[in-house]
Amino acid sequence: MPNWPSQPGDLDTAATSYTLFSLGEADNAALRQWTRMLEDAGVPHDAVVVDTQYLAGWIADLSRTMVPLAAGRRVGWRIAAAGEETAVLALAAAAREAGLLDVELTLFVTDTRRIRVYCPHCKSHTLAAARPGSVVRCCGCALDLEVHPHLSLHTGMYLGTDRAARERRRVRNSHASEAAPEFQEALHG
Repeated sequence: MPNWPSQPGDLDTAATSYTLFSLGEADNAALRQWTRMLEDAGVPHDAVVVDTQYLAGWIADLSRTMVPLAAGRRVGWRIAAAGEETAVLALAAAAREAGLLDVELTLFVTDTRRIRVYCPHCKSHTLAAARPGSVVRCCGCALDLEVHPHLSLHTGMYLGTDRAARERRRVRNSHASEAAPEFQEALHG
């Protein structure tokens, strides 16, 4: 799980340009701080503000929009994003897919209430108010998914696994440990 900084990071004022993102319920303090920093250094920049009500659709379109956005930029372009964890992680994943490196990204999370959970059973992702250790219902296959702290930087999603399968495995293992000693010896050599 990421250990997010408590304050927005400084930006690379040697960059050729920046695109600043304010995502969801981010207070715009980070955006204002970054804008002042870039204006003082004379670094060209633009800003994208996405309200919470539009985040889900914006995230869904990121894979189609980030590559053309990055292709139109020069070497030295950087991204700074502040906002909800789910959107910041999705943006970072799309930026990496478009060829940006981690050193070209400044990320600041202001809200960790919602995350995207990947279901390996049906390949869906579910946006939920959850944290690792929680259980969420998959929007694709309706399985109850246990959310793990495994975060894929490639997708910006946390891993969810079938909670019922885990329980079945626990019961099966407890029955196996109760089996006759000679059966256990045959199983384990």
